[in-house]
Order: sequence, then structure tokens, then C-alpha cells
Amino acid sequence: ELMHIFPKAKVILTVRSGAEPWYASSVRYMHWMRLLQGDSGWWQRSCPGTLFGATPSSCDICAYSDQSMPIRCVDMYQWHIDSVKRIVPPDRLLVFNVKDGWGPLCKHLGVTVPLQPFPHVNPWTDARTAQLADMERMLLLQRVGRGCIIVLFCLCVWWWWVSRRRPKTRAALKKKAA
Repeated sequence: ELMHIFPKAKVILTVRSGAEPWYASSVRYMHWMRLLQGDSGWWQRSCPGTLFGATPSSCDICAYSDQSMPIRCVDMYQWHIDSVKRIVPPDRLLVFNVKDGWGPLCKHLGVTVPLQPFPHVNPWTDARTAQLADMERMLLLQRVGRGCIIVLFCLCVWWWWVSRRRPKTRAALKKKAA
């Protein structure tokens, strides 16, 4: 639809070095977001794009699924690339990996290459991985703490219930025995 509205627009399809690195990065990102936001409801059990039909439900990175999910997601990734290549005319399409830098991007857009180096930003450095591990530990401690509070509450309710059924004084015991 957009190609018909903008018939002279150029299309840039960003890709990774392969489908498997894309899948691993996407899973890390969704795991990171889930840790940041907490598990706050039904909507997080699926990706929003999947829930609203923007992406095929066969690849739902947010869902805790069976072992075939990575295979289905890798297939969907390749299907998407093939679909874009099939729909967009080759003279309007650039299949672009950010590792290629400014050269192919500027050539496709018909602009000069900037003097600044191409911004290669990878948020999944060792520091982020360590931060993620710290957050996972903190989340585990929160869950253990919540569990302890629930157990303590249940014990208090049980103690209250048992104490109500038990006679409190010797006079009550004698009265009950007679």
C-alpha cells in the first residue's frame, strides 16, 4: 500500500548476518523488557504485534513456547525478507546490514557519505549481560520474598483459626470435660 502511495520512495530492508543471530537478539531483548516491566499481565504472554495481527502467531518471541518456536521464527524471518524482495522492485530496494556502514546506504539514497563513522551500537555488551544477570537475581529475590510473605500470612491465618477452636482457660477445659 505504501509503495502505491509513494511510488518513488526507496525501501531499506535491514537484515542481520543471519536469522539465528536475529532470533537470539530478539529473545534477549524481550527477556530484558519483561525484566524491566515485570510480568504484569496476560498481554505480556504474547508480543503486541502478534496479539493485534501485525506479525504471524507462528513466531511469538514473547510467548513461552515449545522447542519448535526458534525454527518457526527463523523461517518467518526468511519469509519476510523473501516477501519484501518479491514485492519491491530491485531498483528501489536496498537489503542493508548495518555492518556494511555508510557506503551502500548513501549510494542507495543518492547522498554523500558523512565524515562521521557509522554508528555501530550494540546494547548487548558484557556490561549489559552482567546487568541482566543482576536484574534476574533481584527478580528472583523479589519472588522469594513474596512467597515468604504468602507463607507467613497462611501460617498466621492457620494459627488464628486453630486458636479460636481451642479452649483458652483451665475453667473452660474443666467445663468441657464435665
